Amino acid sequence: MRLAITGATGTVGSVLVRHALDAGHEVRAADPRYQPDFPVPLTVSNLLDKTVLCRFLEGCDAVIHLANAWHAHTPDPVRVLCEATEMNAKLFGTAVEVGIKRIVFASTIQVCAGTGLTEEYRWPVQKQIAYLPMDGDLPARPANAYALFKRTAEITLEYLCQRQGVTGIALRYPAIYSESHMKKITDIFRRGSLCVGYTPMVPQEGCAFLTVADAVRLTLACVTADLSGYHCLLPTTTWHWPAPVQSMIKQYYQGVELRRPIDQINNLVDLALVTQKTGWTPLDRPFLL
Repeated sequence: MRLAITGATGTVGSVLVRHALDAGHEVRAADPRYQPDFPVPLTVSNLLDKTVLCRFLEGCDAVIHLANAWHAHTPDPVRVLCEATEMNAKLFGTAVEVGIKRIVFASTIQVCAGTGLTEEYRWPVQKQIAYLPMDGDLPARPANAYALFKRTAEITLEYLCQRQGVTGIALRYPAIYSESHMKKITDIFRRGSLCVGYTPMVPQEGCAFLTVADAVRLTLACVTADLSGYHCLLPTTTWHWPAPVQSMIKQYYQGVELRRPIDQINNLVDLALVTQKTGWTPLDRPFLL
């Protein structure tokens, strides 16, 4: 397949490009940041220019949209909200116009759980998470500009899937960590210094996270999965914390609706739908100490 990948020089994008090439895909890449010696030709643009978008997307079979402001910590959230919303709408609309049939969009878990703002971790978790185990059907509760523009993009993508017959997959990614970052966190964990509230153990986000490798595998699985219409998926790694998941629920999630008996919950995020639709399961096993 011929893939268009935005955000291609980022932590996930740069690995995704190489994995896509290894899988036999033809890749076009775009990012506002130039990177020398990139493995494929790189369109350097913020993708707000429709002329650039048309040249970049024309002839592709699918687009993987990773580019956007990447967290809620910004001194000008209104500007980020406006620019990101415009970029997403233009990219999705142009993709449909040039005949692309599949769009994979990197959304965020913050659309439905968590705030992404450190000072708000003290918020009652019941304000953030509607039920456990979490899944891609969780109702949207965006609490910052980053989550809001991601949610707006989800709605736009769903609309195009319903009206234009394209296939769209919104991936509500949790925090994604590189191998070096995971090693640092694991080292802290082993010294007994890692506590709940410290990334990635954030109850407001279901203590969810992924490694870059697992995120890349899922993204590519979404490109080839036998799907049609709109799908919203919430992935995470499997539960390998020293504390049993039932203890975490009793301590941090009192008052949150449980969709199954507590003794039948083995992860705060239910991966059944993700696996059923894409064939993906997480392979990395961080924090198995």
